[in-house]
Amino acid sequence: MGDWVNPASQGFNVSEPLRSFPATVRKVLVEPGAFFRSMPLGDRPWNPLIFAILCALISLPLTYMAAPLDPFAGPGGGFGGLFEGIGDRSLVSIAAMILVVLLLAPLFVLLGLYIGAAIYQILVGIFVGGENAGFDATLRVYAYTSVAGLLSWIPVVGYLASLYGFFLAFIGIREVHGTTTGRALGVVLAPLAFWLLVTVGLEVLFRIG
Repeated sequence: MGDWVNPASQGFNVSEPLRSFPATVRKVLVEPGAFFRSMPLGDRPWNPLIFAILCALISLPLTYMAAPLDPFAGPGGGFGGLFEGIGDRSLVSIAAMILVVLLLAPLFVLLGLYIGAAIYQILVGIFVGGENAGFDATLRVYAYTSVAGLLSWIPVVGYLASLYGFFLAFIGIREVHGTTTGRALGVVLAPLAFWLLVTVGLEVLFRIG
């Protein structure tokens, strides 16, 4: 048998998750250019959104379990102290906390996807112009770049995986909007430059104060 091809669409298909999920993970990570060039844009973006949620649900517990092994992680690991002192809690309370986090995770993932994609789309309008594939195309790209989260939980290596996520976003923006390398780089690097300026500015203010 040859490689399986999703008959409904290029990418993740919620009707066949066990087959399409690993196939999509491999395609996005290894062949992002080909993947985003062939990604359909006409249907509703439920498949990429659910794909992103699955990536988050897989990486979330792995991130928590691997946090003690990360030399750069602060107290409480990657959850900002949410589970700090968990050893003093009962098994019931621990299970309840984990359940609440897993139930709320899809909501926060969706919120983050739409906010992130909206920021990118504003920048697409600035750098690419009005002749672009639209918000839905940017949302799909942003959702599929969540695949980097499947590697970002690995101590130390995960930081490189996060950078690879920006590379995937760059490739996706360039391909789906049919723009140049320079303009796609502008879309992806502008938020990073803004974050860097704000971080450095706050650091300077704190030092002066």
